[in-house]
Amino acid sequence: GMYIDLDLTKFDFLKVPSAEMGNRELVSGLLDVGCDVLVSTGMHTDEEIRGLIAWCQDSRRLILLHSVSNYPTRLENSQLGGIRRLKSIFSGRIGYSSHDSDWETCLVALGIGIDYLERHVTIDKEMDGVDHSSSSTFDEVARLADYCRLAAAGQYLDSPRVVNQGEKMALQNIGRGLYAKSDLSAGTK
Repeated sequence: GMYIDLDLTKFDFLKVPSAEMGNRELVSGLLDVGCDVLVSTGMHTDEEIRGLIAWCQDSRRLILLHSVSNYPTRLENSQLGGIRRLKSIFSGRIGYSSHDSDWETCLVALGIGIDYLERHVTIDKEMDGVDHSSSSTFDEVARLADYCRLAAAGQYLDSPRVVNQGEKMALQNIGRGLYAKSDLSAGTK
């Protein structure tokens, strides 16, 4: 076999695809590297996910990603409630690995509250291969990044309503009705 000398400590994070979630030797080895390890949970039952959590319970570097392994995933199959489920059974960081046909599904995941978002990029959604139809163009990823920045800044959290300057001006301009100084008969111009 071929051996590649790769220093994994140089990476910010490592990613385990759904098909390898049950490979505890791999997950353990990656966690031992010392950086964050994102693990997609597609194709796995709650019981299997709970088993991984129990097995890695002491690792603060484990990050679980809700995922549905359909390429592409249609909106009605995205099971975004799985994000809340992961939050209820895992006290660590949670993310969403999107294989959605529409990148906007990621906006819902951001609104639910995730720490990480994985979205594949392609230069042409019509290219051969399962990933292209479930990926985003560079323009779509740029738009998605804007929403991610809002989420990272806490824009989707519970916060007091603050009226901005534009709204104050709108209240002065469109929030007023016209009143006559005296009663007018119907039809009066």
